[in-house]
Amino acid sequence: MGLVYCAGGWNDTGHLSTCESYNPEDRKWSPIGNMNTKRCVHALVSARGLLYALGGWDHGATKTAECYDPRNGKWEYIPPMKTCRFGLTAVVLNNEIYAIGGHVGSYRLSSVEKYNLDTKTWIDVPSMNEKRNNGSACVVDGLIWVFGGFRNLICTRP
Repeated sequence: MGLVYCAGGWNDTGHLSTCESYNPEDRKWSPIGNMNTKRCVHALVSARGLLYALGGWDHGATKTAECYDPRNGKWEYIPPMKTCRFGLTAVVLNNEIYAIGGHVGSYRLSSVEKYNLDTKTWIDVPSMNEKRNNGSACVVDGLIWVFGGFRNLICTRP
């Protein structure tokens, strides 16, 4: 059985770079290496035995991305996404990571970009039909499904 990972977030002291793994066999949480960037409202996916943290909020929307290798316990930056985004969702399909929707500034995004694990490059792909942030996504039979979250509205700050 594998481990479950938790990375970043926020608490009463601010944004976090701390990370932990949970072992369901012994029911224990253990600290792992901290991310290089404090981030919350980001996406976290696993591909090829590595963990990828994408975008999020660090005193503003960010396009930074990094990956964690459990073999050496270190996070390393990967090329940044093309668009700053927080409140995004992400999936892995055909060895590519898709960063989907989110916010930039006070506007929701419909844009999608993918990271090729072999070429280590981000490219834009067709956008969703609707702007969406804080949604969920999954892959079923080779198709990406995005649902939930907030759609088509402009966010305003009080």
